[in-house]
Amino acid sequence: MDQLVCPYYFRVTVLDRPGVLSLITTILGKYAISIKSMRQQEHDSNEPVFIVFMTHQAVEGDVKNAIKEIDALDVCT
Repeated sequence: MDQLVCPYYFRVTVLDRPGVLSLITTILGKYAISIKSMRQQEHDSNEPVFIVFMTHQAVEGDVKNAIKEIDALDVCT
């Protein structure tokens, strides 16, 4: 399964702070995961926000590794 290649959907809930998107996209880039589209929900001030990413084709093993790193970020809730 780690070699499966297909597009993926990520939904990440994060604190709305400067640089958060950069942290996440750096991890995705590290694993050669290319973003097809991205959307951030509107929210009230000081509330966590979710970001949705749709990717181009990506390798399952790389996606699993990226998810582990993203989940470990202090800005993820």
